[in-house]
Amino acid sequence: MKHYVNICNYNGGSKRFATKDPFFCDEVLIEKTDERIIFTHPGMDYVGKSAVCSNQNHGWFSFSWVIEIKNGKYFFDEDESTEDVRVIYLADQAK
Repeated sequence: MKHYVNICNYNGGSKRFATKDPFFCDEVLIEKTDERIIFTHPGMDYVGKSAVCSNQNHGWFSFSWVIEIKNGKYFFDEDESTEDVRVIYLADQAK
């Protein structure tokens, strides 16, 4: 199954990220570059801010984040995503 993340407007100018990918059942670190967003899990010694997903009905995981990005569906890059990392390319928004 090809996993994806839906992004839509949320409260206070933030965006809501929602996915059924079980990778997001744990807290995640988010790194945005001009071309992509990288999601990883923090190490045991990590001290800082991370996103904690809420588990919604029907297996959806979601979190909000203040970011400038177009609303839509973004598929995780299958070549760069692993069991420890998820990558979406901002130019690869599904139509």
